[in-house]
Amino acid sequence: LGNDLGGAGRVLNGHVFYAAVFDQNLTTAQGAHLYHELAQKLNLNRLQEDIIVTPSSVSSGNLSNTGFEVLSGSFDVVVDSEGDKAIECASDGVVSIPSSGAYGRWEATVSPRDSGFVRLGFISNNKEDIGTGGQSGYYVFMGMTNNNIGLTRLINGAATSLFLSANSYLEDDSLYRIVIERDADNEFSVYAQNLSTNGPLELIPANTGSNPVTDANTVASSYTIIQLDTGHDVRNFKYYPLPIDPTA
Repeated sequence: LGNDLGGAGRVLNGHVFYAAVFDQNLTTAQGAHLYHELAQKLNLNRLQEDIIVTPSSVSSGNLSNTGFEVLSGSFDVVVDSEGDKAIECASDGVVSIPSSGAYGRWEATVSPRDSGFVRLGFISNNKEDIGTGGQSGYYVFMGMTNNNIGLTRLINGAATSLFLSANSYLEDDSLYRIVIERDADNEFSVYAQNLSTNGPLELIPANTGSNPVTDANTVASSYTIIQLDTGHDVRNFKYYPLPIDPTA
C-alpha cells in the first residue's frame, strides 16, 4: 500500500493506519473494473520509477528491488534505449520470483538478440534452472538460432513441445511483446507482437503442434522462472489472474 522511505515521487510517503472491508454487492461492470485495476498492479517486474538500477552485475541474491532472485549467471537492472528499465543478462543464467498463478494471462516484453535463447517459465513448481529434474510447469521458448518461438511442457524435468513456430518467425534484435493465456478449461494461447515494426498482436502460427493447445498436467505454480542467455533482456513481466464472474 505504501512505504516509509520518503523518496521523491512516491505514491504514499507514510503509513496506512486504517483499512476496512465493506459488504457490498457488485454489478458485473464493477467486478470487471476491479479485476482489471487489480491485474494492472500484479506486476511481477515492477521496473519503473521505484526500481533501482544496479551499479554492477548481480550474481546471487536479490536483483536490486525487483523482487527477483538471481539463481545462476549474472544480471543487471538497466535503462534501455526506449527509456524503460529492464532485467538484462550479463552472463547466461536464471532469475526467479514467487508466483502462485497457474491460470490467467501473462505478459512480458522481450528483446532477444541474434543468438542464444530466452525461456519464460511462467508456471513452475520450483525455482531451479528450467528443465532441472523434478521441475514441472510450462515455459515459452524463444530460440534465436532458428528464430522460432514455442510453448513447452515440463513434467519432472522432461520437456515436451506443445507447439513451435516456423523458423525465421522472430527477427533478430527486435522488441517483442509476448502474451500467454490459460483459461479454466486448460487451453493455452500464445501471442506475439513485434513492437520494433509496430506489428499487430497475433496468435503465433504453429508449425508443429497446435496453438491454442489444451494441457492439464500442471495446475498449480510456486514460481516464475526467467532464463536468459547473455545480452537478452526482459521487462514489464505481468500476471493477470483468471477473471471470476462476480455474479456467479
